[in-house]
Amino acid sequence: DQLYYGVFKPAQTKRWVGNLKRYRLGTAGTSDAIIDATGANAIDSATTFFSTNARSWWSSAVDGNNADKGGAASMQTAARKVYIDGGSAGAMSLLDPANPPAGMTESLVKWVQGIDVDDDNGDGSSTDARRTMGAPVHAQPTLVSYGNSDEDFVVFVGTNDGLLHSINVNDGSENWAWLPSDLIGIQSILRSNPGVGASAKPQYGLDGNWTVVRTAAETLLVGGMRQGGSNIYALKLPTTKSGAPELKWVIKPSTSSNFADLGY
Repeated sequence: DQLYYGVFKPAQTKRWVGNLKRYRLGTAGTSDAIIDATGANAIDSATTFFSTNARSWWSSAVDGNNADKGGAASMQTAARKVYIDGGSAGAMSLLDPANPPAGMTESLVKWVQGIDVDDDNGDGSSTDARRTMGAPVHAQPTLVSYGNSDEDFVVFVGTNDGLLHSINVNDGSENWAWLPSDLIGIQSILRSNPGVGASAKPQYGLDGNWTVVRTAAETLLVGGMRQGGSNIYALKLPTTKSGAPELKWVIKPSTSSNFADLGY
């Protein structure tokens, strides 16, 4: 009966904020309904949007119809694990501010890791968590089972800050995130967050859906970038929720002439 919604808030800037929220399928009176963490109907019948009084599953307070409140975004910490691939199949490495990859600075790595280096929340600290996610504009959440109980799942969602998030369904905490190396270049744009106009559009990242492929030996997540780019990826998922993912393969337009027309 678990329901997961990717939500976002449009803006007149490159970076749109988003979130992942959990509800459940239940009943209100004699009708099927989307139920919030308090057991109440989460939908306002007059607007057909989330009620202003609703509280999603992982939220400590009412988050209503606000995309930037509650949900998985509110569970982000300043110690998140962000993996990056080496550009080809193989093991990934954790982003490390002391050893930033080409195209990133120490400060930008910390920003991607979720540290509020620019004091966006105005609390006077540049070492606390930003507690924000990118917008899952077209990406839908994907569930993967890690056991036999209803709560032994991980939900994955790609967002337009270029990250694929692995979220624990029990409490909304992030197990890890993955930044494709081909999306390093958009991070400084997202951080500076310039405005958009008639000839510009929001910055897209991992904008596509993901499909679970299971074999006897491994579990893969296969997906693309939609408006964020042309690549198609397969990730080998770790055998434990907190383990490290691996890039199984990547297909790009440059991989061979057979894929030259990949794009958007």
